[in-house]
Amino acid sequence: MGRALSFRERLAWSSLGGHVAVFFGYFLVVAEDGPSGGNATAAMIVLAGLVFLTLAMRLAARLEAPRNQAQPDEREQLINLKAARIAGIITAVGAGGVIIMLLTGYSAVFAANLMLGVLVLAQIGADLARIAHFKLGV
Repeated sequence: MGRALSFRERLAWSSLGGHVAVFFGYFLVVAEDGPSGGNATAAMIVLAGLVFLTLAMRLAARLEAPRNQAQPDEREQLINLKAARIAGIITAVGAGGVIIMLLTGYSAVFAANLMLGVLVLAQIGADLARIAHFKLGV
């Protein structure tokens, strides 16, 4: 049997699962509308879901946090910095791609959804980086 997950690693897994669940539904609805369509109802539902998910995860983290892990230690801070660097790279490359798409004539609604997708991919990449670093023991 494997080792028990640390508190911060469980937070990273729950964040990953939450982002995938919420935004998978959103992009599924957007894909049905076509490349230039926008669904305001889906956007509002996703926003409400994201707010609910964030509040629920913060409450769960506060209730479940061991007393000695109120603040991240140096290793966890280093893991968070590495994850933020990966998310920044994904965001920069994706934003550049969205700008190029806007300049070549794609609609603003499509570009906005694409930029949202880039931001979600960046957050998922950061969550995966956190999980990988916890697994590797870095």
